[in-house]
Amino acid sequence: MIIKGDKIESFEGKRLDKALIELYPDFSRSQIQGFLKKSFVKVNGKIEKASYLLKYSDVLDVSEFVHENTEIKKQDLKLEILYEDDEKLVVYKPSGVLTHLDKNYRENTLVNGLLDKIHVEDFEDKNRPGIVHRLDKETSGLVLVCKTVTCRDFYLNEFKNRKVEKKYYAIVFGHLKHKMGIIDSPIIRDIKSRKKMSISTEKKAKPSITHFKVLNEYQFGKFKFSLLDLDLKTGRTHQIRVHLSAISHPVVGDFLYGSKKENDLIKSISKRMYLDSYRLCFNDSLSKKKLCFEKSLNNDFEAFLSKLEVCGII
Repeated sequence: MIIKGDKIESFEGKRLDKALIELYPDFSRSQIQGFLKKSFVKVNGKIEKASYLLKYSDVLDVSEFVHENTEIKKQDLKLEILYEDDEKLVVYKPSGVLTHLDKNYRENTLVNGLLDKIHVEDFEDKNRPGIVHRLDKETSGLVLVCKTVTCRDFYLNEFKNRKVEKKYYAIVFGHLKHKMGIIDSPIIRDIKSRKKMSISTEKKAKPSITHFKVLNEYQFGKFKFSLLDLDLKTGRTHQIRVHLSAISHPVVGDFLYGSKKENDLIKSISKRMYLDSYRLCFNDSLSKKKLCFEKSLNNDFEAFLSKLEVCGII
């Protein structure tokens, strides 16, 4: 796999080993160091030390250690497809299903379920063929998947230029002081945990903007909950989860950014993380006309809301 351009720009001036650790959080620090010692990484076609400082013009070749298994198991995951044409499709990803494969997960991803629709052999990265954006494993909702490289490249640019509309529902702990607002807080990978993102004032933190609106409030025993409508103006990793946790209203069922104690106390009624991407709008890659898709909440999300409604909407 070759890495260059925008992906390198954010690591300009950073040590090669530290950049690789951030680029590939699935690998441990010691594994990355081992790959470098074994000369599995090339910079501009040459072997460099771990201390090498990256430049914007650099081209990284990490093909030696990024294992791209071309043998992908086809699975019938009973996926709901809302739209399909010769270039792309819009599919509903259930909670608990990964968007794409990686070195640890080779099954139960959208790629496995859509294998007969994507021209996998045309894509360089066989783990993410046709994937232009992703949802976290526990997040459900609409995902745009491309069948061709041309389509993939078009929508990567559309997402980069913020021409794609994404709206979410979330059930969070507590009642918000402000019933409508904007969370405008830059996000960067957490320095203590590579699995997490965090809000930061560092120069390299990426601008991240989330609009929110409270739709309903609930009381369940001693717990308070709110149903939010969220509009993402940017699409950073874990953006909604980080932003809502930062204002002390984490998503219910989010053990990474929320309170383990609170989530454990209500797990008898909470079976998942309650975050769902219900609306997706984008310009058609062929006609350039705007296409919009919405999906009603699935059964487990609706069931949890029904339990809260029985106890009373505030």
